[in-house]
Amino acid sequence: MTGKNSIIHTEKFKKFVEIELNKEKNKMYDLDANIRDLYPIEMHFENKQEKDINYFKELDRIILLKSKKINRRVIKKRIIYKKNKTKSILAFVITKFNGVKMFTFNIIEEIDAENKFKSISKKNRQLLEKCIKIQNDNDFEYVRNIIDKYLDKVLE
Repeated sequence: MTGKNSIIHTEKFKKFVEIELNKEKNKMYDLDANIRDLYPIEMHFENKQEKDINYFKELDRIILLKSKKINRRVIKKRIIYKKNKTKSILAFVITKFNGVKMFTFNIIEEIDAENKFKSISKKNRQLLEKCIKIQNDNDFEYVRNIIDKYLDKVLE
């Protein structure tokens, strides 16, 4: 393994080791931190409308200030909020055209007086079962007013 012709002396192997070390660096994070970004959050802002980005940023701020039990995790397709770093409780997708999709559990029905949250079909569902698309200021205000109650229920 250590001779001149060994695989460890090839450029391909050196790149492989570098990639693996970077993966480990991404896994390591401060246990007291409430944000774990596997991808840069700015990736979700590329080619999106400014008002949708602002809607998301305001909701993000509200959620992260609610409790130290809530953690944000940025993955490739969505932004997920977890309870105690394990159970997904909320997710967001900033759409390319118009809006921000927010995904929740079914318990949102107890708080959703106007029935704005729609059920997600079982084949498209992952962990969260309800969805609302925030497209304008009215939708944003509605979500902002009920998100605190939703988080209280989830964090019980």
